[in-house]
Amino acid sequence: MRRLNTVLTIAALGLATAAVATPTTDFLNDAIKGDNSEIKLGAMAEEKGGTAAIKAYGKMLNADHTAHKAKLVAIAQPLKMSIPDGMTAGADVEYLKLKVLSGNSFDKEFASHMVKDHNDDITSYEKEIARNDPATVKLAKATLPTLRKHLQTAQKLSS
Repeated sequence: MRRLNTVLTIAALGLATAAVATPTTDFLNDAIKGDNSEIKLGAMAEEKGGTAAIKAYGKMLNADHTAHKAKLVAIAQPLKMSIPDGMTAGADVEYLKLKVLSGNSFDKEFASHMVKDHNDDITSYEKEIARNDPATVKLAKATLPTLRKHLQTAQKLSS
């Protein structure tokens, strides 16, 4: 009987934990990981970029996504969310690719990844706006112009 109670208690805790994840916290978690990714990859571009344009773009990404992450964290903390410190899975893979590249090869791969990444980000933020969640919709709307600017810059750099 005691074992059954323990199993039921563990199951109830699992359900309670699963119930805590909401579309808002899922979006915030993904967005923070995205910012972590842009910050780390941007810093890498500042250091390893083969051209001044790639270095400047990396610096812009680093600054803009550091500021954006602070806004996300301010929304996440009252929700008692744990703040992720890792990158997205795609950025982890990209980091390993970029780590071994330099010069023109680095610049091409980095710019190409940023085009894809920012297209994905824009889609995610537009979906969040459509959900019309008051906790995140204002921030998502305010963020889209910056994401579009990042995309346009990446497109110019990749051509």
